[in-house]
Amino acid sequence: MMFRKFAKENNMYFVLGAVFLVLFFLIKDLTGDDFYYLYYKDSEVNHLGALVQFLSMRYQSWSSRLISETVILLLLSLGMTVWRIFTVGCVLIVVFCIKYLSGIKNVSWQNLALCMLMAAFPICYYNSAGWVTTTSVYLMSAAFGLIALCPIRKWMDGKEIVWWEATFCLLSAVIASNHEQVCAILLGAYLCVCVYEIILQHTVPRLFLGIILVCVISVIFILTCPGNSLRTASETETWLPVFADWTLWEKLIRGILHTADFFFYDKNINFVCLFLVFIIGILVLQRAELLWKKVLSVVGVVWVCSSMGLILLQRAHIIGETAIFRWGPHGENMLSSKIDIYRACSALFLCLLLAMELYWLFGKSRDLLTAYLILGAGFGSVALVGFSPTIYASGNRIFMFLCYAVFLFISFLLKKFCSRIAGKNEIMILALIGFLSLGAFAKNIIYLCGQ
Repeated sequence: MMFRKFAKENNMYFVLGAVFLVLFFLIKDLTGDDFYYLYYKDSEVNHLGALVQFLSMRYQSWSSRLISETVILLLLSLGMTVWRIFTVGCVLIVVFCIKYLSGIKNVSWQNLALCMLMAAFPICYYNSAGWVTTTSVYLMSAAFGLIALCPIRKWMDGKEIVWWEATFCLLSAVIASNHEQVCAILLGAYLCVCVYEIILQHTVPRLFLGIILVCVISVIFILTCPGNSLRTASETETWLPVFADWTLWEKLIRGILHTADFFFYDKNINFVCLFLVFIIGILVLQRAELLWKKVLSVVGVVWVCSSMGLILLQRAHIIGETAIFRWGPHGENMLSSKIDIYRACSALFLCLLLAMELYWLFGKSRDLLTAYLILGAGFGSVALVGFSPTIYASGNRIFMFLCYAVFLFISFLLKKFCSRIAGKNEIMILALIGFLSLGAFAKNIIYLCGQ
C-alpha cells in the first residue's frame, strides 16, 4: 500500500528514470579511462586478494578514491546492463534528494519542472573520463553526498532524525567524502550550519558533528595519500608546468575565475546558466519595487543571452572566435590580454548581480543564508579545483556538482516564491523551463547518436 502511494505520487520521476535508461542503452562502447580499469579487471583483479593489491597500488601511486575505483571494477565485471541500471539509480537518488532538500513535496508542476531540469542535464558530462569511470566517481559521489545532506532538511523542519536514518547518512558521508569536491561540500555545509546553531545558542545535533568528523578524517586521508602527491607532480608536468610556480592566491583566483567563466561563457551552450538567470530575473521583475533593480535584472538576462548568441554565431563559423568578444577557453594565459580581463570581470559581475538579486528576493532571513549556502557549495566545489594542475584539463565533469546545486536552488526558489497551484506566472516559468529543456534534451540525443 505504501509503495503504491509512493509510486502514484512520484510517477513522473519513474518516467524520468525510464527516459534515462533508454538514453543509456544508446551507449554501446566503453570510452576513456574505462579501458584502463578494464585491462586490470581482465588481467589481474580476479579475486579479493588481487583487488586489495590493486587498491594498495593505486593508493601508493595515484589516487585516494578507493571506494569509487572498487565500484568501477565491480561494474565492469557485471557488464554494461548493470552499469546502466546503477547509473539510472544514482540519477533517481539525485533527483529525489533534490526534491526532498528543496521542500517542493507533491506540488505537481514543481515536480514536473524538476524532472525537466534533470532531463536537461548535459549527458556528455557523464562521459568526460569514460562512461563507467565518470559515473562511478562523480555521479555516485553526488548521489551519496546529497543523501548525507538530507539531515539538514530535517533539522530545518524541526523533525527528529531516527537512528537508522543517522546511520545511513553517516555511511553515505563516508562514501561521498572519498571524493575531494564532495568532501569539501559536506564539510563546508555542516560547518556553516553548526556555526549558525552556535550563534543562536542552540544545541548542535550530534549527527552533524559525526558527519564533520567523517569529513575531517577523509581530508586527512586525502592529504596524506602518497598517490595524490605523485599524481599532482605527474599532472603538473603533463598538463600545466607553470602550476608549480603559482602562489596560493593565484591558484585560488584562477579557480574562482574558471568557475564563473565556465558558468556564464562556456563554449557549449550552458542551459544550466540560462535556467538560473532567467528564473531569478523573472522573480525579481515580479517582486522588486524599485525600477533600477528591475533594470539590472534585465541587463543580466540580456547579457547572458547575447553571449549565448555570440557562441552560436561562432560555432556556426559566421563570425570568428576572437571577434567582438573572445569566447574560447582561457587556459593558463587566461589573464594575458585586456579582452580576457574584461571577460573575467564581466563573469564576476554577473555572479555579484545574482547575489544582489537573491538579497532583494529573500531580504535578511535564514532563507537568504540557505540560498547562499546552496550556490556557494556549488561554485566553491569547482573553485577548489584551482588547487589542481588539471584545472583546465579535467573537462566538464568537475562542474557536475555545480549543476546539481543550481537545480536544487531553482527548486528551492520555486517552492519559496511560487504558488502551489499553477497560475499565469507559474505556467510562464514552467514554459520557459520546458523550452530550454527541450533544446538541452535534443542536444543530448544528438550527442549520443553521434557516439
